[in-house]
Amino acid sequence: MNNHQKLVFVNTSANFAYVEIPLDRHVLLKATGNVGKSSTLNAFKLFWLAEVNFTSCERKFKFASRQAESGYYSQDDAFNHYFPTTRSYLILEVENLHGRFCQILYPRPNRSYGRIFAKCAYSEIEHLFWDKENGEDGLGSPNNDLSTTAISAYLEIKGIPFENVTNKERLCQLLYSDSVIDDDCQFSVFPLKNQDKQTIKTFASLVHAMCGAKSDNSELVNMFSSIIEGQKVDHNDILSLDLDKIMQEREELNREASALTKLDMYCHEANTAINGYAIAGGLISVGSEFVAMRNCLDSQMTTISTKSAQLTEKKNEQARLLTDKRIVTKDKRSSLDNVKGELAVLRREYKVAEKKVTEGEEIISEFSIVGIATDDYHAKGGIFELINEDTQQQKENLNVLEDKEANAKLVDQLTKKKSLLTEQLGINQSQLNNANSLLINSVDENAKSVLLSLDNRFAAIPAFDLDETQVITINAFCSLFSMDNYKANLNGIPFNTAQKIKSITDIESDIERLKNDIWEIDSRVRSISNEDLVYKESAINACRVAIAKNNKDIEKLQTYLVAKKELPVKKDELEATEAAYLSAQKELEEANAAQQKITKDGKDLAEKLEELNAKKANVLSLKGRLDQCRNTPCFASLISDINDENVKPMLSVSNEQIDEIARGFSRYQDAFNTVKTQLALLVSAGLIEDEDRATFSNSATLNALSPLVARVKNQFEQVEPRKKILSDNMSSHKSIISMKMQELRGNSRAIAAYKARINRMFEHFKINNLSGVQIDLVLDPRFQNLLEQADRTDLESASEINTAFYERLESFITSFFKGGNKRLTINKIIKSVVFKTRKGDGEWIETGQSNSSVSLIVIPLIQNLMKDMLNPDIGYTIPMPVDEVAHIDPSQIEWLLDMFQADGFTLLGASTHNINAKTLIAINAELNLGELSVRKSYSKERDLVLFGGIEGELL
Repeated sequence: MNNHQKLVFVNTSANFAYVEIPLDRHVLLKATGNVGKSSTLNAFKLFWLAEVNFTSCERKFKFASRQAESGYYSQDDAFNHYFPTTRSYLILEVENLHGRFCQILYPRPNRSYGRIFAKCAYSEIEHLFWDKENGEDGLGSPNNDLSTTAISAYLEIKGIPFENVTNKERLCQLLYSDSVIDDDCQFSVFPLKNQDKQTIKTFASLVHAMCGAKSDNSELVNMFSSIIEGQKVDHNDILSLDLDKIMQEREELNREASALTKLDMYCHEANTAINGYAIAGGLISVGSEFVAMRNCLDSQMTTISTKSAQLTEKKNEQARLLTDKRIVTKDKRSSLDNVKGELAVLRREYKVAEKKVTEGEEIISEFSIVGIATDDYHAKGGIFELINEDTQQQKENLNVLEDKEANAKLVDQLTKKKSLLTEQLGINQSQLNNANSLLINSVDENAKSVLLSLDNRFAAIPAFDLDETQVITINAFCSLFSMDNYKANLNGIPFNTAQKIKSITDIESDIERLKNDIWEIDSRVRSISNEDLVYKESAINACRVAIAKNNKDIEKLQTYLVAKKELPVKKDELEATEAAYLSAQKELEEANAAQQKITKDGKDLAEKLEELNAKKANVLSLKGRLDQCRNTPCFASLISDINDENVKPMLSVSNEQIDEIARGFSRYQDAFNTVKTQLALLVSAGLIEDEDRATFSNSATLNALSPLVARVKNQFEQVEPRKKILSDNMSSHKSIISMKMQELRGNSRAIAAYKARINRMFEHFKINNLSGVQIDLVLDPRFQNLLEQADRTDLESASEINTAFYERLESFITSFFKGGNKRLTINKIIKSVVFKTRKGDGEWIETGQSNSSVSLIVIPLIQNLMKDMLNPDIGYTIPMPVDEVAHIDPSQIEWLLDMFQADGFTLLGASTHNINAKTLIAINAELNLGELSVRKSYSKERDLVLFGGIEGELL
C-alpha cells in the first residue's frame, strides 16, 4: 500500500507557523480568503513532481495567479511563498510496503529546494520542527536549533536511514518506483507502471489537473494530450513537429537555389580571381630575387667602399708624402735658385771686372805705343794728365762752335718771323686796298658769321671775281652751319669764335706796326757777321765725342785699377759658388725624382679609385634602378616575410636581370589588382564575407586575400556538388513534408481513437439525473484546414510542391503560433475539451465549464486516468485536492466521497465558511485554518498553528 498520511507546513506559506493536515481520510479546510487554502492544495506539486528548483515556475508548477499577466506566479513569488526563510520546511508523510517515511523539503540557494527522504514516521522527528509540550499559550513553540544540518545530524545519530536528494533523475527513481524489492522503492510515492519520460510527463499533467481547477480547459487539454502521447507504442511517434522548420527549409532551399544561380552569374569573376591568384602566386619569388639582388649589390657596395676607403687612405698618405716632398723640393729649388742667383751675380761681376781690366789694358796699350810711361798713371806727364789736358782743349773748341751754332739758329728764326709778318702785312694791305669789294660784305649775315668763325682771313678776300651764283652758293653752304655762342657748328662740331671785322683805321695801324717789326728784324740780322755763322755740325760732334771718350777712359782706368785687384778674389768666389751650384742642382734632381715617384704612385692610386668609383657609380645606378621596384604598391608585402638567410645568394647583377624583376613586380601587381578587384566584386555581390575589409584596404596583401580566394575556390568547386545536394534536398524536403503530413493525419486519428475510448468508459457512468456523458476533443479548425490542403496536394510524385500548400502552411504558422515555440504538439492541435450530457433519451447538450456536473465528470476521469498509470498490484490512498468544495452539488457529495473511497482516494477539500451543512456532514471532518495563533514563532509574520485535530468531526 502507498498511502499518504500527513502534510506538514513549518514556517511557510502565507502565515503558517506550524500546520499538520491528515491525509488518510476525507478532510475539509475552512478559512477566510488569503489564508493559504489554495497554496496548501497546490503544495502537493512540490512533493509529487520530480523538480529541484523554481526556474520556469510558470511552466513547471503552474501556480495560478489572477494578478499575474501570465496567469501564474513567477519563480520568485512562488519560492518566497513556500520558502520565505532558510528555516521553512514542507513535510509529507507516506506509508508504503516498506513502512512509513517522510519527504522533507528545504530551501537551497538560487531558488532551488532539496529533499530529505527519511525512513521513519513523522512522529519520530516531529520535535525537530515544533515543540508541542512547551509554549505560553499551550500551542507549543519553535525549536530554536532547527536547521537542515541539524535534521541530517539527528537522523545520523538515531541511525535512521535517509537520503538527501537534489538531482532530478534520482528523484524520478525514488518517487515513481513500482518495485517491491529494490531499496529505491522504500521512498516511492506513486508506483508508476512505467518510469519513462513521456509517462512522467503525462503524470505531471494529471498532477496539474488534480491540484488545479478541475474544469480548467487548458489543463484538461494538456492532460489528454499527454495521455494520448503516452499511449503510443513507439516514443519516436510522439508529436512534436516544428512546422516553421518546413518553411525555413523551403526558404533555405530557395536561398540555396538563388545562391547557386548567383554563383553561376559570377563564375567568370571567380575564375579570373583564381587565375590571377595563381599567377601572382607564381611570381612571389620576385621578392626573394629582389632581396638576393639587393644583398648582392649591398655586398658589392660594401666591398667597393672598403677598398675605396683603403685606397683613399693610401692616397691621402701619398698626398701627405707628396706635400712633404714638394716642400723639400721647393726648399732645394729655392736653395738652387739662391746659389744660381749668387753664381749669376758672381759671373756677371767677374765678367764686368774682367772687361774692366781688358778695357783698361787697351787704353794703356794705346799710350805704350807712343812711348808714354804707364807705371805711374797719376805722375806728371802721365796718362791721366795727358787725357785731362786733351779734354780741356776739346771743351774750349766745343764752346766756340756752339756759339756759332746759336747765332745761325737765331738768324733762321728771325727770317721765319719776318716771312710771317710780311704775309700778314700783305693780307692787311689787300683788305685795305679792296675795302669796297670784299667777299665778306657780299654774303648774308649768317654766312658772314659762319665765314668769320671758319677763318678770319675771309674778311680780306675780294669779291670782284665772284658772280652772283657763286655768292648764292657760298650763302647756301654757310646755311648748313648753325651759330652757337658766336661759333659755327656743323653736325655738332664747333669751329672758332667769329672775330669782328676790323675797321680801316685798325687795318692801317696794323700795317704800320708790321712794317716796324720787319725793319727791326732786318737790323738784327745785319748786326751778325757772316763769320759768326760759319760752323760744322760734325766738328761739334767730334769735340763732344772726344770729351766723352776722355771722360770714359779716365773712368775705365780708375775701375781698371780696382778691378785688377778684385779679379783674383772674384775668381775664387766664382769657382766655390759653381761647385755649390752643382751640388744643389744634384740635390734638386734627386728631390724631383722622389717627388715624381710619389706623384706617379698617387696617379696610380687615383686611377684605381676612379675604377672603383666607376664600379660604385654602376652599383649605385643598379641599386637606383632596383629601388624603382619599391614604387610598386605590392613591394612591401612581397619582401616583408623574407629571411635573408633563406635567400640564395647572387654573384652579380645586370641591367637585364633588374628589367626582368621589374617586369615580375609589374606582372605581380597586375595579377594582384585583378584578384583584389574581382574579389571586391564578389564581396559586393555578397558571395563571400570579407570581415577584415581586405578587398577595400590599400594595405591588403596577397596573404590577406588568400583566405578569400580559398573561399571563392571552395565555393565554386562546390557548385556542382551543391546542385546535386540541392536536388536531393528538394526531393528529401518533399518526402519529409509528406511524412509530416502523414504524421499529422495519424495524430488526428489517435485523438479520435482516444476520444472514442474515453466515451466508452462513460457509457455506464451515471451522474445524478444524467443518462449519458460524452467528451469531445475539439481540434483547431486551422489544423483541419491544413490537413485538407495536404490532401489536395500531390506529395508523392517528383514534381515540386505547389505554392498553395506553402501559402496554407505559412498562413497556419502565422495565425496558429503567436511567438515563442513554434513546434506543433497535440495539446496545440486540441483546441478545447467539451463535455456533453443528456437526460433520459433527450438530446446531447454541451455543459458549461462552471457547471458542478463538469467537476463531477472530471474528478472520476482523473481518478481513472491515474489508476491506469499506477501499478495495479500495489494499493494506494491518494488525496484528491478539490478547491471550492461548496460549488459541488450537495446532493452528489456522498456519491463523490464513496467513489473516492472505492477507488483509493481521499478528499482534501477547501472552502470558506459559507458551505452547505449537508456537505459538511458528508465529509464529517473539518480543519479551521487561521483560528489559532502563537505568540512565539519562527517569524512574527507567520503565527498560525494547526495540529491536525479534527475539530468539526461528526460521528
